[in-house]
Amino acid sequence: MPSTPRYLCIHGHFYQPPRENPWLGVVEEQPSAAPSHDWNERVATECYLPNAAARILGERGGIRRIVNNYELMSFNFGPTLLDWAESTSPELHEAVLRADRTSVRQRGGCGNALAQVYNHVIMPLESLRDKRTQVRWGIRDFERRFKRRPEGMWLAETAVDEETLEVLADEGLRFTILAPHQARAVRPLAGNGSFEDLNGVELDPSRPYLCRLSGGREIIIFFYDGPISRAVAFDGLLQSGAELLERILAGYSASRAWPQVLTIAVDGETFGHHSRFGEMALAWVFDRLLHEYDVVLTNPAEYLARHTPDWEVRIAPNTSWSCAHGIERWRSDCGCRDGDLPGAHQRWRAPLREALEDLRARLDLVFESGELFADPWAARDDYLTVLGQSDSEAREAFFVRHSRVSAEPTGEELFWTALEMQRCGMLMFTSCAWFFDEVSRIEVRQVLAYAARAIHLARAFDLSLEERFLASLARAPSNCADYGDAAEVYRREVKPLVLELERVVAGAAITALARGARELRALPRHRLQEADVRFAPNEKWMVGSVTVRSSLTTESRRCSFAAVLRGRYDYRAAVGGVLGDAALDELHSAVRDLCAGESPEAFEQLIGGHLEGGHYRLDDVTREERRRVLCELSRALLISGREEFERIRVAQRHLMEVWRTHGGDVPDLLGQAVGLLLRFDVARAVRRPLDQEYCSRLRDLFREARHSGVKVESDSIERRLSARVAEAVADLRREPGRDGHVAMVEELLALSRELGLRPDLWRAQNEFLSLLAHGGRSGERLARLAESLGFEPDASG
Repeated sequence: MPSTPRYLCIHGHFYQPPRENPWLGVVEEQPSAAPSHDWNERVATECYLPNAAARILGERGGIRRIVNNYELMSFNFGPTLLDWAESTSPELHEAVLRADRTSVRQRGGCGNALAQVYNHVIMPLESLRDKRTQVRWGIRDFERRFKRRPEGMWLAETAVDEETLEVLADEGLRFTILAPHQARAVRPLAGNGSFEDLNGVELDPSRPYLCRLSGGREIIIFFYDGPISRAVAFDGLLQSGAELLERILAGYSASRAWPQVLTIAVDGETFGHHSRFGEMALAWVFDRLLHEYDVVLTNPAEYLARHTPDWEVRIAPNTSWSCAHGIERWRSDCGCRDGDLPGAHQRWRAPLREALEDLRARLDLVFESGELFADPWAARDDYLTVLGQSDSEAREAFFVRHSRVSAEPTGEELFWTALEMQRCGMLMFTSCAWFFDEVSRIEVRQVLAYAARAIHLARAFDLSLEERFLASLARAPSNCADYGDAAEVYRREVKPLVLELERVVAGAAITALARGARELRALPRHRLQEADVRFAPNEKWMVGSVTVRSSLTTESRRCSFAAVLRGRYDYRAAVGGVLGDAALDELHSAVRDLCAGESPEAFEQLIGGHLEGGHYRLDDVTREERRRVLCELSRALLISGREEFERIRVAQRHLMEVWRTHGGDVPDLLGQAVGLLLRFDVARAVRRPLDQEYCSRLRDLFREARHSGVKVESDSIERRLSARVAEAVADLRREPGRDGHVAMVEELLALSRELGLRPDLWRAQNEFLSLLAHGGRSGERLARLAESLGFEPDASG
């Protein structure tokens, strides 16, 4: 037994860059993340959710225990990632918050969660004013979610300078975590001796260090163990829980006479996304340490509640954990990069930052020089408290507290526009844009999209900033000849995102026609109020007048519009200024005659005589809405042809039998046609609601496919079947007394085995464990079901 306690703090930095469309606040489809909708969803599936329910396997390879790793580790989640989780993956959001609440109870009020600078900017490159906002937004987001004050804060890329630490201390934060090479000199606190310059040698990371700052301020720094953290992150140490445990135990030394704290810090995505099943290795190590070793799992706040630092440190300023050149990775072609372009340069980094800094300076000038705010920077610091809130009273109180203008529409619109312009100005500097090897990557496109949104908003102040910005971007060369420079990336990839309010109306009209709906559906962050909307009985056209309003800036327009369907999928719309009743009647008659074939004029020509404004097609609908429309149109087409498909399939099946009996091999063309129809039927069958016919229908279709020599793609079927098994177990959890639910789960699992399918049982297993935890029921039949779901006989969680 060691003479002093041994502590272990494993910290996961869980973060994704903000990915949302800046006009809509939603993450649109990212094809590179397939089969997931976007990269947030994919990493959540591979890492964030598995860590909330990590499997510990028993001797027979079944699940012995399921644990929430977040309850046992120190962690921070980026605020923009938690924004996404709150709206899109509430189970993840709640699992993270619940883990912190549990740790607060178990660790004497010291929770596992740390705050993070808001949108992952490189703090030494920011002004003092922007540093304060980043920290204050990070704190306020943390307080809203975790219902407590954070004690520590994670710095993006652990990039640090003394001013950053002083801001943390000013805001009441007690500690942060840095890399060992970021320490410049150390000394014992006792005796007030001289500092020992480390000269590039990493300090002893087994204790926290006090860092004294100017003005009597101070902060405590935990330094992670460099070799072990690098082995976890980059050398495959998570491939074996036993090897990870051995390496951790070797990190302590009997020669140390103080309470050692071994800190390991890595990107949280290491546990599952970068290293598959890494969350399981981590859970296994936690389990062994809790039950077999005298190592205390802790977090920095709990350790400091028990022990105070007895050494002092001076940091090496302008350093980070991911750049050998300090912080040059985010402003120069230093050679540090991630990516898959061989020989790529990063000469684009400096011009990109310079272009954005020039834009920000112009945005800041208009923000602080106007008469909108009592204190513009105090208003910006406070903006996060109402961002995204639908509570009109909170927004009104915020306006009264910070505004110097009246609540008349123009003044209020400029007030909120200026704040949103500042938020985009902050998001433009998210660090990921400079991390990789190429200026046309999605990370750079994202910060350029925030720049485009800020430029768009600046027009409300009679500012035209785009031409100057593009000239600056033209100095940022791309590695891809197809783009040439960042200005072309902006024009091709970002400019189409710009969303005028008239385009919102046009998109709503086009999608309503495509859906066959008789109401307009507003886009996120927008509201539509219909004044007089007239629909065709055959759903081929509509005209009307509406008011469209931005929920964030309160900008609004009164518009009249017309939308028609010409041909099969040729959707057209026009939007202009609001028309009077008589003029709207004339527009109505003209569109009705056009769609009835009584007018030979083209749509644009006809509308031009009635409605002055822009013309739009399906391509002008936002990407996510367009994708949704196309899916609905495809589904409608398949459903409308259902009876015809069935008739053809039956006829083809009989013809194939005749070929086999009398003609030999079935022609490829006939086999392909049968395969297409069978795959359609299988896809439809696996989506249908659970009922008594569900399994028999699938079984019959797979039998027919085998008989016809048709290969059914299993990936999508397994995903759907996974959801159905989880649904059936959830039904059992809600009504544990109904034997029919047990039978349904049994039949689905038996069907999977029979058809050679391997559905992912992760959600079903979680539901089943919840059933057991709430004492749902027991018995031999349920024990067999547990085994079929992959549990060991003595499983717990």
